[in-house]
Amino acid sequence: MRFIYLVASIAMLLSFVVGGTYLYVSSNPSPNRLEAFGFDVCNRNPCFLGITPGRTLWNKVSPILQRFNVQRNQLAFHINLNESVSAQIAGNSALYVQLITITNYAASRLENFPSVGEFLQKYGRPCLVEINQPIMRLIYPSMSVTMNIHHHLTPFSPVVQVIQLNSADLNPCLVGQTPDHNLKWLGFASMNRYTSSVINP
Repeated sequence: MRFIYLVASIAMLLSFVVGGTYLYVSSNPSPNRLEAFGFDVCNRNPCFLGITPGRTLWNKVSPILQRFNVQRNQLAFHINLNESVSAQIAGNSALYVQLITITNYAASRLENFPSVGEFLQKYGRPCLVEINQPIMRLIYPSMSVTMNIHHHLTPFSPVVQVIQLNSADLNPCLVGQTPDHNLKWLGFASMNRYTSSVINP
């Protein structure tokens, strides 16, 4: 009889520990790598460090970037995120940021930058996929995610560049598919499958 009580007590204790751990983790989520690098969604638009092209005023940018060693050249800010990743925040307007380009110069080192799977988990399926071998680019209304894919796209494929732009100037998803380069999203598949599934406009 004591053994049954002991087992029941241990089971109850374990359920409290597991339940408490789950509640703590769900109420205190650790930031993922995208957020750690500054990628997020601001008012339903992709943004970087809280800056959204076409929406963020230039006079708001300097305070946001105070924690970086920032170099400014006319209407452009250049920042280094780590030893191989840099960002340029630029525009052709004195009022709003128009373009953000984040470049990963060491794509072979997966620990230096989020993978394509992490971007897909955050931002969902792209509206188009642009192919210009070995370049594959996932196209969103105001963002593109670029990889060098020689054989097969996987969740762990390294990203070499991310561009966020003012979709009011040009929304590539509204331009539509073209027979030579732009294809529909086929998921994680080989480059051959993408290039052999051209969509006629």
